[in-house]
Amino acid sequence: MIDIFINGTKEEFSIAQKNKIQDLFYYAIMDARSMPAFGVAIDMLVKKDIKKGVWMSIKYQTKQVINGMPFDELLINIHKGWSGFNIIRGNKGVYDGRCYYLDTNSNLDEVHKYILSSKRKNKINNGFKNGTNDENVTLLENGILSLISF
Repeated sequence: MIDIFINGTKEEFSIAQKNKIQDLFYYAIMDARSMPAFGVAIDMLVKKDIKKGVWMSIKYQTKQVINGMPFDELLINIHKGWSGFNIIRGNKGVYDGRCYYLDTNSNLDEVHKYILSSKRKNKINNGFKNGTNDENVTLLENGILSLISF
């Protein structure tokens, strides 16, 4: 499941908008390289940081383990101009420990721009009302897992 947060608020998007966000993100990371990450998440700081900017959360139905690091959620800051980014691991809503890092051949500018331009005025607190396209979610979820596996 994919959630988008803008300045700490979960935003509502149509199914078509969510699919476009996922497609743009997947396209941006398609040729990315997994690199050693020096970042370490500290739960209190991550929860403070998510209140600023655009973030994407990818939640998994079951616990995943890549490179010996478990998670059930991956959190990414969709920051304009960055050509690489940390992928913060979450476990049951807690963001602690080593991160993954992706170095892209491009940046996340188009993803960032589309999210902000498509933002709807209706904010919600408990998930998307319109569901999601499972095929695209699976593509993104599996795509990012294959990139951080090295």
